[in-house]
Amino acid sequence: MILIAVLFRFLNLIFTLVVVAAATAPSLAAETSMSPAAKLLAQPRFQMPVGWQWGHFENADHASIRYGFAKATNPRATVVFVTGYTGDAEEFFESIRDLLVHGYDVWEMDWRGNGGSQRYLPNHDKVHLLGTSHDANDLYQFTTKIVRKEEGKPLYLISHSYGGLVSLEFMHEHPQVFDKVVLSSPGVTFPKVPYWWANKLAGGMCALGFGKDYALDQDDYPHLEPKLLNPLWHTHDEERLLLPDAIFQTHPDLRIGGVTWGFIYEFTGACIKLTTPKYLKEIKTPVLVCSGKADWISDPNGHARVAKLLGNAQFFSIPDGRHELMRESDNLRNAWFNRVYMFLDGIKPAQEARTASK
Repeated sequence: MILIAVLFRFLNLIFTLVVVAAATAPSLAAETSMSPAAKLLAQPRFQMPVGWQWGHFENADHASIRYGFAKATNPRATVVFVTGYTGDAEEFFESIRDLLVHGYDVWEMDWRGNGGSQRYLPNHDKVHLLGTSHDANDLYQFTTKIVRKEEGKPLYLISHSYGGLVSLEFMHEHPQVFDKVVLSSPGVTFPKVPYWWANKLAGGMCALGFGKDYALDQDDYPHLEPKLLNPLWHTHDEERLLLPDAIFQTHPDLRIGGVTWGFIYEFTGACIKLTTPKYLKEIKTPVLVCSGKADWISDPNGHARVAKLLGNAQFFSIPDGRHELMRESDNLRNAWFNRVYMFLDGIKPAQEARTASK
Protein backbone atom coordinates (compact mmCIF):
# COMPACT_ATOMS: atom_id res chain seq x y z
CA MET A 1 0.00 0.00 0.00
CA ILE A 2 2.84 2.41 0.83
CA LEU A 3 4.44 1.72 -2.54
CA ILE A 4 1.15 2.44 -4.34
CA ALA A 5 0.68 5.71 -2.42
CA VAL A 6 4.20 6.90 -3.31
CA LEU A 7 3.66 5.95 -6.94
CA PHE A 8 0.35 7.87 -6.96
CA ARG A 9 1.99 11.00 -5.54
CA PHE A 10 4.78 10.76 -8.10
CA LEU A 11 2.31 10.48 -10.99
CA ASN A 12 0.32 13.40 -9.57
CA LEU A 13 3.49 15.54 -9.46
CA ILE A 14 4.33 14.68 -13.06
CA PHE A 15 0.78 15.59 -14.13
CA THR A 16 1.02 18.96 -12.34
CA LEU A 17 4.33 19.78 -14.01
CA VAL A 18 2.92 18.92 -17.44
CA VAL A 19 -0.11 21.16 -16.88
CA VAL A 20 2.04 24.09 -15.72
CA ALA A 21 4.41 23.68 -18.66
CA ALA A 22 1.51 23.63 -21.09
CA ALA A 23 0.03 26.77 -19.54
CA THR A 24 3.27 28.76 -19.64
CA ALA A 25 4.49 27.57 -23.03
CA PRO A 26 2.49 30.11 -25.10
CA SER A 27 3.74 33.08 -23.06
CA LEU A 28 7.32 31.85 -23.20
CA ALA A 29 7.04 31.27 -26.93
CA ALA A 30 5.54 34.74 -27.38
CA GLU A 31 8.39 36.30 -25.39
CA THR A 32 11.10 34.54 -27.38
CA SER A 33 9.39 35.50 -30.64
CA MET A 34 9.36 39.22 -29.73
CA SER A 35 11.72 41.39 -31.72
CA PRO A 36 14.50 43.24 -29.83
CA ALA A 37 12.60 46.47 -30.45
CA ALA A 38 9.39 45.07 -28.98
CA LYS A 39 11.27 43.69 -25.95
CA LEU A 40 12.80 47.10 -25.29
CA LEU A 41 9.45 48.87 -25.49
CA ALA A 42 7.90 46.23 -23.21
CA GLN A 43 9.92 47.56 -20.28
CA PRO A 44 7.49 49.24 -17.84
CA ARG A 45 9.44 52.55 -17.85
CA PHE A 46 8.88 52.91 -21.61
CA GLN A 47 5.19 52.06 -21.44
CA MET A 48 2.33 54.54 -21.66
CA PRO A 49 1.84 56.27 -18.27
CA VAL A 50 -1.19 55.26 -16.20
CA GLY A 51 -4.20 57.36 -17.16
CA TRP A 52 -2.66 58.57 -20.42
CA GLN A 53 -5.22 59.82 -22.93
CA TRP A 54 -4.80 60.74 -26.60
CA GLY A 55 -6.51 63.53 -28.50
CA HIS A 56 -6.33 65.53 -31.74
CA PHE A 57 -7.19 69.09 -32.68
CA GLU A 58 -7.33 70.94 -35.98
CA ASN A 59 -4.86 73.79 -36.27
CA ALA A 60 -5.21 77.05 -38.21
CA ASP A 61 -3.77 75.32 -41.30
CA HIS A 62 -6.52 72.65 -41.06
CA ALA A 63 -4.00 69.96 -40.11
CA SER A 64 -4.62 67.34 -37.43
CA ILE A 65 -2.31 67.72 -34.43
CA ARG A 66 -1.95 64.86 -31.94
CA TYR A 67 -1.56 65.39 -28.22
CA GLY A 68 -1.65 63.33 -25.05
CA PHE A 69 -2.04 64.00 -21.36
CA ALA A 70 -2.17 62.47 -17.91
CA LYS A 71 -3.10 63.87 -14.52
CA ALA A 72 -0.98 63.67 -11.36
CA THR A 73 -2.55 62.46 -8.11
CA ASN A 74 -2.14 65.77 -6.27
CA PRO A 75 -0.95 68.23 -8.93
CA ARG A 76 1.18 71.17 -7.86
CA ALA A 77 1.41 72.58 -11.41
CA THR A 78 0.72 71.82 -15.07
CA VAL A 79 3.53 71.12 -17.55
CA VAL A 80 3.22 71.50 -21.31
CA PHE A 81 5.87 69.29 -22.94
CA VAL A 82 7.15 69.61 -26.52
CA THR A 83 9.81 67.54 -28.26
CA GLY A 84 12.46 68.07 -30.92
CA TYR A 85 13.06 66.91 -34.48
CA THR A 86 12.13 63.18 -34.74
CA GLY A 87 10.28 63.53 -31.42
CA ASP A 88 6.99 62.00 -30.30
CA ALA A 89 5.28 61.39 -26.97
CA GLU A 90 6.29 57.71 -26.99
CA GLU A 91 9.98 58.64 -26.87
CA PHE A 92 9.44 60.58 -23.64
CA PHE A 93 7.02 58.32 -21.74
CA GLU A 94 9.73 57.60 -19.17
CA SER A 95 10.31 61.31 -18.51
CA ILE A 96 6.59 62.05 -18.50
CA ARG A 97 6.19 59.36 -15.83
CA ASP A 98 8.82 61.10 -13.70
CA LEU A 99 7.08 64.46 -14.06
CA LEU A 100 3.77 62.91 -13.04
CA VAL A 101 5.32 61.31 -9.94
CA HIS A 102 6.77 64.70 -8.98
CA GLY A 103 3.27 66.13 -8.99
CA TYR A 104 2.91 67.77 -12.40
CA ASP A 105 -0.01 67.26 -14.75
CA VAL A 106 1.59 66.69 -18.18
CA TRP A 107 0.24 67.70 -21.58
CA GLU A 108 2.36 66.78 -24.62
CA MET A 109 1.92 67.92 -28.23
CA ASP A 110 3.51 66.39 -31.34
CA TRP A 111 4.66 69.07 -33.78
CA ARG A 112 3.08 68.94 -37.21
CA GLY A 113 5.15 66.58 -39.36
CA ASN A 114 6.20 64.53 -36.30
CA GLY A 115 4.79 61.68 -34.25
CA GLY A 116 1.05 61.20 -34.65
CA SER A 117 0.42 64.65 -36.13
CA GLN A 118 -0.40 65.18 -39.78
CA ARG A 119 2.50 65.32 -42.21
CA TYR A 120 3.16 68.16 -44.63
CA LEU A 121 3.80 66.05 -47.73
CA PRO A 122 2.47 62.82 -49.30
CA ASN A 123 5.83 61.15 -48.63
CA HIS A 124 5.33 60.29 -44.96
CA ASP A 125 9.07 60.32 -44.20
CA LYS A 126 9.87 63.79 -45.56
CA VAL A 127 10.34 66.41 -42.84
CA HIS A 128 9.08 69.76 -44.10
CA LEU A 129 8.36 73.11 -42.45
CA LEU A 130 6.26 76.18 -43.18
CA GLY A 131 8.00 78.24 -40.51
CA THR A 132 8.40 78.25 -36.75
CA SER A 133 5.55 80.77 -36.49
CA HIS A 134 3.12 78.02 -37.56
CA ASP A 135 4.43 75.75 -34.79
CA ALA A 136 4.33 78.59 -32.26
CA ASN A 137 0.70 79.21 -33.26
CA ASP A 138 -0.10 75.50 -32.80
CA LEU A 139 1.49 75.60 -29.35
CA TYR A 140 -0.56 78.70 -28.44
CA GLN A 141 -3.77 77.07 -29.62
CA PHE A 142 -2.94 73.88 -27.74
CA THR A 143 -2.03 75.68 -24.53
CA THR A 144 -4.93 78.12 -24.44
CA LYS A 145 -7.72 76.02 -25.99
CA ILE A 146 -6.91 72.38 -25.19
CA VAL A 147 -4.78 72.21 -22.04
CA ARG A 148 -6.80 72.20 -18.81
CA LYS A 149 -4.54 73.65 -16.15
CA GLU A 150 -5.16 73.45 -12.44
CA GLU A 151 -6.93 76.60 -11.25
CA GLY A 152 -4.60 78.89 -9.32
CA LYS A 153 -1.52 76.75 -9.99
CA PRO A 154 1.46 77.50 -12.26
CA LEU A 155 1.72 76.59 -15.93
CA TYR A 156 5.18 75.55 -17.13
CA LEU A 157 6.71 74.69 -20.51
CA ILE A 158 9.44 72.06 -20.95
CA SER A 159 10.91 71.90 -24.44
CA HIS A 160 13.63 69.85 -26.08
CA SER A 161 15.90 70.70 -29.04
CA TYR A 162 13.79 72.07 -31.94
CA GLY A 163 11.04 72.68 -29.41
CA GLY A 164 13.38 75.11 -27.66
CA LEU A 165 13.73 77.18 -30.81
CA VAL A 166 9.96 77.44 -31.21
CA SER A 167 9.67 78.25 -27.50
CA LEU A 168 11.79 81.37 -27.97
CA GLU A 169 9.34 82.71 -30.54
CA PHE A 170 6.40 81.69 -28.36
CA MET A 171 7.72 83.55 -25.28
CA HIS A 172 8.49 86.61 -27.36
CA GLU A 173 5.00 86.75 -28.87
CA HIS A 174 3.02 85.46 -25.86
CA PRO A 175 4.95 86.54 -22.74
CA GLN A 176 2.12 86.02 -20.23
CA VAL A 177 1.18 82.40 -20.97
CA PHE A 178 3.84 80.39 -19.10
CA ASP A 179 5.09 81.10 -15.59
CA LYS A 180 8.44 79.41 -16.29
CA VAL A 181 10.10 77.71 -19.27
CA VAL A 182 12.80 75.02 -19.52
CA LEU A 183 14.87 74.87 -22.72
CA SER A 184 16.68 71.52 -22.79
CA SER A 185 19.46 71.31 -25.41
CA PRO A 186 17.66 74.02 -27.41
CA GLY A 187 18.16 73.74 -31.17
CA VAL A 188 19.33 77.29 -31.64
CA THR A 189 22.93 76.95 -32.81
CA PHE A 190 24.86 74.06 -34.34
CA PRO A 191 28.63 73.47 -34.44
CA LYS A 192 30.46 74.44 -37.64
CA VAL A 193 27.27 75.29 -39.57
CA PRO A 194 27.37 78.68 -41.32
CA TYR A 195 23.68 79.53 -41.04
CA TRP A 196 23.71 82.44 -43.43
CA TRP A 197 25.27 80.23 -46.15
CA ALA A 198 22.86 77.31 -45.56
CA ASN A 199 19.93 79.73 -45.54
CA LYS A 200 20.98 81.34 -48.84
CA LEU A 201 21.57 77.96 -50.52
CA ALA A 202 18.26 76.52 -49.32
CA GLY A 203 16.46 79.72 -50.29
CA GLY A 204 17.88 79.44 -53.79
CA MET A 205 16.77 75.81 -54.10
CA CYS A 206 13.27 76.78 -52.93
CA ALA A 207 13.16 79.58 -55.50
CA LEU A 208 14.05 77.03 -58.19
CA GLY A 209 11.07 74.89 -57.16
CA PHE A 210 12.92 72.28 -55.08
CA GLY A 211 11.56 73.33 -51.69
CA LYS A 212 9.66 70.07 -51.14
CA ASP A 213 12.52 67.86 -52.36
CA TYR A 214 14.99 66.19 -50.03
CA ALA A 215 18.00 68.38 -49.34
CA LEU A 216 21.54 67.24 -50.09
CA ASP A 217 22.36 63.87 -48.47
CA GLN A 218 18.78 63.43 -47.13
CA ASP A 219 16.43 60.52 -47.77
CA ASP A 220 13.73 58.28 -46.27
CA TYR A 221 14.03 56.76 -42.80
CA PRO A 222 16.79 54.18 -43.53
CA HIS A 223 19.04 57.19 -44.19
CA LEU A 224 18.31 58.55 -40.69
CA GLU A 225 18.53 55.27 -38.73
CA PRO A 226 22.37 55.12 -38.37
CA LYS A 227 22.36 58.69 -37.03
CA LEU A 228 19.74 57.82 -34.42
CA LEU A 229 21.93 54.92 -33.27
CA ASN A 230 25.11 57.01 -32.93
CA PRO A 231 25.79 57.35 -29.17
CA LEU A 232 28.13 60.33 -29.63
CA TRP A 233 25.20 62.30 -31.01
CA HIS A 234 22.61 61.38 -28.41
CA THR A 235 23.28 59.61 -25.10
CA HIS A 236 25.63 57.40 -23.08
CA ASP A 237 22.77 55.06 -22.15
CA GLU A 238 22.64 52.00 -24.42
CA GLU A 239 18.95 51.18 -24.01
CA ARG A 240 17.68 54.76 -24.18
CA LEU A 241 19.78 55.25 -27.30
CA LEU A 242 17.85 52.46 -29.05
CA LEU A 243 14.45 53.81 -28.02
CA PRO A 244 13.53 56.08 -31.00
CA ASP A 245 14.55 53.44 -33.54
CA ALA A 246 12.59 50.78 -31.63
CA ILE A 247 9.52 53.04 -31.73
CA PHE A 248 9.89 53.61 -35.47
CA GLN A 249 10.36 49.87 -36.12
CA THR A 250 7.24 48.88 -34.19
CA HIS A 251 5.17 51.97 -35.11
CA PRO A 252 6.15 52.86 -38.70
CA ASP A 253 3.36 55.47 -38.79
CA LEU A 254 5.45 57.54 -36.34
CA ARG A 255 8.74 57.43 -38.21
CA ILE A 256 10.31 60.30 -40.13
CA GLY A 257 13.27 60.63 -42.47
CA GLY A 258 15.43 63.44 -43.75
CA VAL A 259 14.60 67.11 -44.28
CA THR A 260 13.61 69.11 -47.35
CA TRP A 261 15.22 72.25 -48.71
CA GLY A 262 12.16 74.08 -47.42
CA PHE A 263 12.80 72.82 -43.91
CA ILE A 264 16.43 73.98 -44.00
CA TYR A 265 15.42 77.40 -45.31
CA GLU A 266 12.78 77.98 -42.64
CA PHE A 267 14.81 76.45 -39.83
CA THR A 268 18.04 78.36 -40.45
CA GLY A 269 16.09 81.55 -41.00
CA ALA A 270 14.43 81.09 -37.60
CA CYS A 271 17.78 80.39 -35.91
CA ILE A 272 19.16 83.65 -37.34
CA LYS A 273 16.11 85.73 -36.42
CA LEU A 274 15.31 84.31 -32.98
CA THR A 275 18.85 84.42 -31.55
CA THR A 276 19.70 88.06 -32.23
CA PRO A 277 20.64 89.97 -29.03
CA LYS A 278 17.73 92.40 -29.39
CA TYR A 279 15.17 89.61 -29.82
CA LEU A 280 16.44 87.55 -26.87
CA LYS A 281 16.68 90.51 -24.50
CA GLU A 282 13.01 91.28 -25.09
CA ILE A 283 12.00 87.87 -23.65
CA LYS A 284 11.30 88.32 -19.93
CA THR A 285 9.77 84.94 -18.98
CA PRO A 286 11.91 83.10 -16.37
CA VAL A 287 13.91 80.51 -18.30
CA LEU A 288 16.26 77.66 -17.42
CA VAL A 289 18.61 76.70 -20.26
CA CYS A 290 19.98 73.16 -19.80
CA SER A 291 23.01 72.15 -21.85
CA GLY A 292 25.31 69.16 -22.16
CA LYS A 293 28.98 69.98 -22.61
CA ALA A 294 29.35 66.89 -24.84
CA ASP A 295 26.45 67.88 -27.13
CA TRP A 296 27.50 67.29 -30.75
CA ILE A 297 24.17 68.31 -32.27
CA SER A 298 23.35 71.66 -30.70
CA ASP A 299 26.35 73.84 -29.78
CA PRO A 300 26.71 74.19 -25.97
CA ASN A 301 28.55 77.48 -26.46
CA GLY A 302 25.48 78.75 -28.29
CA HIS A 303 23.30 77.62 -25.38
CA ALA A 304 25.41 79.67 -22.97
CA ARG A 305 25.23 82.70 -25.25
CA VAL A 306 21.44 82.48 -25.55
CA ALA A 307 21.06 82.13 -21.77
CA LYS A 308 23.25 85.19 -21.20
CA LEU A 309 21.23 87.32 -23.62
CA LEU A 310 17.77 86.28 -22.41
CA GLY A 311 16.16 88.84 -20.15
CA ASN A 312 15.60 86.49 -17.20
CA ALA A 313 17.47 83.20 -17.53
CA GLN A 314 19.54 80.68 -15.61
CA PHE A 315 22.08 78.38 -17.26
CA PHE A 316 22.80 74.80 -16.21
CA SER A 317 25.61 72.84 -17.84
CA ILE A 318 26.13 69.08 -17.43
CA PRO A 319 29.82 68.35 -18.15
CA ASP A 320 29.42 64.90 -19.76
CA GLY A 321 25.87 65.34 -21.04
CA ARG A 322 25.07 64.71 -24.68
CA HIS A 323 22.13 66.07 -26.66
CA GLU A 324 19.38 63.86 -25.22
CA LEU A 325 19.58 64.91 -21.57
CA MET A 326 16.24 63.28 -20.73
CA ARG A 327 17.51 60.00 -22.22
CA GLU A 328 21.00 60.16 -20.74
CA SER A 329 22.54 57.66 -18.33
CA ASP A 330 20.93 57.72 -14.89
CA ASN A 331 23.46 59.96 -13.14
CA LEU A 332 23.33 62.65 -15.85
CA ARG A 333 19.58 62.33 -16.30
CA ASN A 334 19.01 62.63 -12.55
CA ALA A 335 21.16 65.78 -12.49
CA TRP A 336 18.92 67.25 -15.20
CA PHE A 337 15.70 66.40 -13.37
CA ASN A 338 16.96 67.65 -10.01
CA ARG A 339 17.95 71.02 -11.48
CA VAL A 340 14.69 71.36 -13.42
CA TYR A 341 12.63 70.59 -10.31
CA MET A 342 14.59 73.15 -8.31
CA PHE A 343 13.97 75.79 -10.95
CA LEU A 344 10.26 75.08 -11.36
CA ASP A 345 9.65 74.66 -7.63
CA GLY A 346 11.49 77.88 -6.80
CA ILE A 347 14.42 76.32 -4.90
CA LYS A 348 17.69 78.20 -5.26
CA PRO A 349 20.73 75.96 -6.01
CA ALA A 350 23.33 75.87 -3.22
CA GLN A 351 26.04 77.48 -5.35
CA GLU A 352 23.76 80.38 -6.28
CA ALA A 353 22.72 80.73 -2.64
CA ARG A 354 26.37 80.98 -1.51
CA THR A 355 27.13 83.54 -4.21
CA ALA A 356 24.09 85.62 -3.23
CA SER A 357 25.14 85.63 0.44
CA LYS A 358 28.59 87.08 -0.19
